[in-house]
Amino acid sequence: MNDISINKRLALIGFGIVLAGLVMALAFPDGLNKVNRQPQFIGVVELAEKIKNREKMRIVDLRDEEAFEEFHIPTATNIPLAEFNPASIDEQLVVYSGDDLLTRRLWNELPDSIRSRTVIVYGGVHDWFDRVLYPKLPFGNEIKNKKLVNQIHDLCQFYGGFSDFENDPDLMEYYEQDLSSASWPKVRRSGGLIRKGC
Repeated sequence: MNDISINKRLALIGFGIVLAGLVMALAFPDGLNKVNRQPQFIGVVELAEKIKNREKMRIVDLRDEEAFEEFHIPTATNIPLAEFNPASIDEQLVVYSGDDLLTRRLWNELPDSIRSRTVIVYGGVHDWFDRVLYPKLPFGNEIKNKKLVNQIHDLCQFYGGFSDFENDPDLMEYYEQDLSSASWPKVRRSGGLIRKGC
């Protein structure tokens, strides 16, 4: 290889770069930005406020009908992923599933024109159940954000749930996270969601 001139070496390197570019173009025809583009998430507390305030949006539950009938977010429409045609919806689109696998599949299939007006419920219906309807909230003097605790408790009561209070200020970490740059949550849940109480 020492006998190869500098020009030939540069030509081989250039050819390698062009070949790598061609492979990337074939593997990712829509570009890497589409592959890496993260969705816009909405937290369950923000969604609960929007529903309560009757903001205009279309909430779609992508799970099957049986799971939807068992439990769903108020005002949601059940359209299983296999039947879902987002192009027929012309308003703000909010989608969720049980464990985010269905929403991730949907997101990967959406054209950019629909992605721009679609948000995904962070944590899906399970986070609604655990964080809005039946939240565990801290009490005591160590609470930094009492206003947020009161907001969550009020939303819980509005939607007919109830809060459990524990002496653990770390319970608010979930609610205080910034979802503007969040990536897909690591959620793997199964089992039914059954309303508690009478």
